[in-house]
Amino acid sequence: MNGSKVMPIRIEWDPVVANTILYTIDSYWTWDEYLTAFMKEQTMGRSLEEAPYFTIGDMTRTRLVPRGPLFSHLTYSSHTSPPNFQHAYIVSRDNFIANMMKITIQAVPHLSKTMSLVHSMEEARIKIQSRLHPIAG
Repeated sequence: MNGSKVMPIRIEWDPVVANTILYTIDSYWTWDEYLTAFMKEQTMGRSLEEAPYFTIGDMTRTRLVPRGPLFSHLTYSSHTSPPNFQHAYIVSRDNFIANMMKITIQAVPHLSKTMSLVHSMEEARIKIQSRLHPIAG
């Protein structure tokens, strides 16, 4: 082993849906690691200039949310996101994660406009594609 630490939060462009940033979260992570990933997301999102972008947070490999100020971190993220950020889809089937999302949105209602829980990557991608390419009515 070369001594380099594997980051528990990977961030990259989604290989399936355009203008979508994928967070892959493995097991234990910290708020500092989240903030590092969020800074990278901001840079990636701004690289699209004014084109809208979305994020998918794949939390299917973890049941953990670190100790610390959950509400303040998520509020900070929502207030400092680039103007072209549209919505974050958190992917998890875990009841604990689902309950944390419900509590978070009840405590900080404006987050419901920019964050929601879905049960699969496919569901997240379908929702994003429908927002990127709405059907003309």
